[in-house]
Order: sequence, then structure tokens, then C-alpha cells
Amino acid sequence: MRKALASLFVFMATSAHADSNFLGATLGICAQSANSIAAVQAPLEAAGWTVLERTALPDAFVDAMIWTNAAESFFGDAPVARLPSMLELNESAIRGLRHKVDLPESAMRIFLRETEGGPEALVVYLSNNPAFSVVRCEGVLAEPIFPATADFTHSDRVQLRGEPSSDGTMPDAASAFVISLDRMSLMEKSSRSYVPQTVFNTYNSFPPNEVPQ
Repeated sequence: MRKALASLFVFMATSAHADSNFLGATLGICAQSANSIAAVQAPLEAAGWTVLERTALPDAFVDAMIWTNAAESFFGDAPVARLPSMLELNESAIRGLRHKVDLPESAMRIFLRETEGGPEALVVYLSNNPAFSVVRCEGVLAEPIFPATADFTHSDRVQLRGEPSSDGTMPDAASAFVISLDRMSLMEKSSRSYVPQTVFNTYNSFPPNEVPQ
């Protein structure tokens, strides 16, 4: 089934320990260590992102953000015919973000950015504990980060800092996972009017005392 999906999803591999600058401003910000959600929000707003009230998420945000989980689902053997139902399930999950609340040890921010290529959506999560803090971003962009290609390669994470942990402990490391989408094919298969160009998520874990003050 993976061959049938080759024209829909293009997975790009990159070398380890890449410079986050080549991923663009948004992913570069997500890869920076921060002990507060405000420290992540400020540079994102400077990059053109607008914070949304989670109680009233606009359709533009939902229509873009539903592609995050849908894209990752295609690493399995899910048939293309399931794409419309998968997107419906994702839509319910995205609209459910309005029920999430910030806690003393964790926070979330929802962002939207309008571009000439269409809406871009982003959700940022931050969690703190005495040993490690984690900043996690997931979202979609209207422009490609990697050049489009017709070849189906394989999935890989871009290691931006440190090394993944193999012993079950929290690593002091940052990584990004980027998927390029075939917009025209996916519009046809999904009957959706908008498909972003790029889906991404980043994961950054670090000791709180290592964050620059």
C-alpha cells in the first residue's frame, strides 16, 4: 500500500545534526529552549503568528491543522480510501483543543498565520518539571521546507541538538520531523479545499537550568 501513497506523501530524509536555520524561522523558534510559554510566544508573534483564543477556533485553523495527524497516519498501511474519514476524526480532535486548560506545570498556545499560499496553523506545548522541560510544536505551513519530489523515500527525524535517548531517560536534545505533501493529489483524494504544503512537529527537551536568562 505504501507504493499507492507515493504520489500523495513525500517523506524527506536529512542528515543528522542539521542546523535549525535551514528549517525556517518557525521551526527554529520551536527548537530553542524556553522555560515559559511567553518566551516561545514572543518570537513566534514577531514572525507573524497570531495567538488564537482556544474557545473560538476559526475554520481556517481547523482546516489546516487537521492534516497533522492525517499525514503521520500514512506511515502505516492505511488505505487512501480512509483519508476522508481520518480527516473528519482529526477535525473533532482539533476542535477539542478548546477544552484544554493551562496548568502550573504545563501550557499550550494556538497560533494562526495567513499567507499568500493559504493559512498556516501551529500548536505549541510546554511542560516543566524539576529535572527537564519540554517544548513541543506541531503544525502546518503553506510553503515547502524541502523541495518537492516524485520519489517516495523514507521518514526520518532531523536531529538539531544532542542525541536521542536509548535508555528511557529524558534526552537533552531537539529534533524535527517534516513531511512534504502533494497538495493537488490530496485535494482530489480528500475532497478538501485546502491542503498545506508542509506538516511538521518538533520536540525539544532540556534541563531548565540550561536555558539562557
